[in-house]
Amino acid sequence: HRQPGHHAVGGVMAASRAKRALLLALASLAVLKAGALLVCAGGRCRVPAFDTELLIAFNTWRTPLLDSAFAALTWAGSMYLLLPLALLLALIDTRPVHAWQRSFLPLALLSSWAVVHITKLLVARPRPAVLEPLIALPADGSFPSAHAAQAMALACAWLLRPGAGLRPWTALTLGLAVLGVGVSRLYLEVHYPSDVLFALAATALWVLALREAYAAVGMRS
Repeated sequence: HRQPGHHAVGGVMAASRAKRALLLALASLAVLKAGALLVCAGGRCRVPAFDTELLIAFNTWRTPLLDSAFAALTWAGSMYLLLPLALLLALIDTRPVHAWQRSFLPLALLSSWAVVHITKLLVARPRPAVLEPLIALPADGSFPSAHAAQAMALACAWLLRPGAGLRPWTALTLGLAVLGVGVSRLYLEVHYPSDVLFALAATALWVLALREAYAAVGMRS
């Protein structure tokens, strides 16, 4: 039997998690806003010195082998790969959780994608023109990096999904994969470092916010 006041305590805890979800979501948007002000304040985009210097440094790495490796690795951040993977992982999830909780992976990925692409439209930062890119430049804006954000979204969502325990080796492997995607965008000269860094930070906060929101709903169900 549940003790008296259980529902009241549960409601307070759920409200607390919901508040944290809102604060984390606002923090995610604030990170993107800060990045936008750094690179395109007042609608006039500029290239900070560290962006140029790091792209030039990555250019010194170039070899035919790395060109091919990073051109392949960058696909690990593509929605063409990640969205089917997220849906498949949700479908085959046999853990004892509520059916609605299995939507966490695809929802984290899709919501992150939406936030990033809305930001791209609002900021409209041109793609890098420091050096010659190794692949065709995408037509959309440079800030923030969608590939980096999408890789981060799925990695964080997998680690934070409802009912999952944190496994250090899994976290390390996924962290290295996300880092690889981010570096590939710089090596290929299709993003500035600031595009990648702000995308990673904002996306991690966004997925944390979504996890808190799921926890709040779970406490009320």
